[in-house]
Amino acid sequence: MKINRATTNRLHWISKFLELEKAATNEYPYNLDCYEYRTMDGWKNPLIYERINDGKDYVLFSVGKDQIPYTDDDVHTKN
Repeated sequence: MKINRATTNRLHWISKFLELEKAATNEYPYNLDCYEYRTMDGWKNPLIYERINDGKDYVLFSVGKDQIPYTDDDVHTKN
């Protein structure tokens, strides 16, 4: 449970920075390179980030403990 909470907090933190980036440039960044070491989840997996709708929206999530995307243990942002 502690790892899941840490991952949720990390996703929330990055989402806030993504919103600041969009406010400044009117689109989300192409990747998370500017956040470097903060882009790993609590299980040490890289977070999944994808710009969608021509940079007007994004998908950001953790693949969870099983390390397989799009399964029940994935941890998502509320974007």
